[in-house]
Amino acid sequence: MKTPSPRQSSLGYAILIYMCIIVVLITLIPFTFRMPDKIHITWSTDFPDLITNIILFLPIGFLFRLSHRKNKDRFCIQALGFGILLSLGIEFSQMFVPGRYAQVIDVITNGMGAWLGAMVFVLLIGRLKEGGSVRLFALELPLMNIVYLFIPLMWLNCLSTGEEVARLWLMLLLGLFGCGVLASIYIH
Repeated sequence: MKTPSPRQSSLGYAILIYMCIIVVLITLIPFTFRMPDKIHITWSTDFPDLITNIILFLPIGFLFRLSHRKNKDRFCIQALGFGILLSLGIEFSQMFVPGRYAQVIDVITNGMGAWLGAMVFVLLIGRLKEGGSVRLFALELPLMNIVYLFIPLMWLNCLSTGEEVARLWLMLLLGLFGCGVLASIYIH
């Protein structure tokens, strides 16, 4: 199999970074950070929260594996580690949002979601016939639906910001990064 050129793997990296930013924005809204009076970490959760955490990180793992195609990690341990590290950062940040707290189970389920997403990539890439670019586009083109869905969601989110000026700046940065992703697609 032909190794991907830097141009080929740049699309995967761009979409991965974009998706990570989206997940961070979703999980840290309303962006009112304060120093907590007491650090609150818990193990408790409910079943819908477990499922939501796994589903939220499925695309992260898939995109991580897509962007690291040269890597021969068949068991996707690196994707699991990436998911856990991203989740640790989110859970740590949530300790500084009033009314929120860190959950150890969230870190585990988010890591599991990233691992499952990476395993789906490994299974799909193994089933696609050898075909170089055609094979890669078979996986990358459906991912563009994610990008096209996030642009209207971002626009609707900006409309609902009201008086939150900081949120507008974050949406502007997200929009600029989305433009970078679309430019990467055009170049690709």
